[in-house]
Amino acid sequence: MIIKKGELVWKEMKRNRLDIDQLGQLLRAKDVFSLEEVEYAIFENNGGLSVLKKADAEQPTSKDLNLKLENRTIPIIIISDGKVLGKNLQKAGLNQNWLEKQLEIKGIKQPEEVCYAEWQEGKPLYIQKYKY
Repeated sequence: MIIKKGELVWKEMKRNRLDIDQLGQLLRAKDVFSLEEVEYAIFENNGGLSVLKKADAEQPTSKDLNLKLENRTIPIIIISDGKVLGKNLQKAGLNQNWLEKQLEIKGIKQPEEVCYAEWQEGKPLYIQKYKY
């Protein structure tokens, strides 16, 4: 199990030699574009991924509710395995000072404490710290 109760199980990621980019690819194949949407994910023996989304991540269709839903955007990974991805930060129109303030708000002193952080327009920075 590489995501349990919405949290990355970094130890299992490393044991299975799976990095954030590979996990992202496997999740996108399951129509999941943000780790924030996932309650559980199991890395299967055949290299596939089984995903259970969080209940609030399941969206009804606009047809079901007779509503017009907002456009969705793809999240941008800002921190991967404790390293700030400068090009992605720049692509999002953000800077190092903004990132430091966001981390400080969450009580994080160094990016090295973070295994994964993603930014999506209109949402707060989504952060997962290392848990062993």
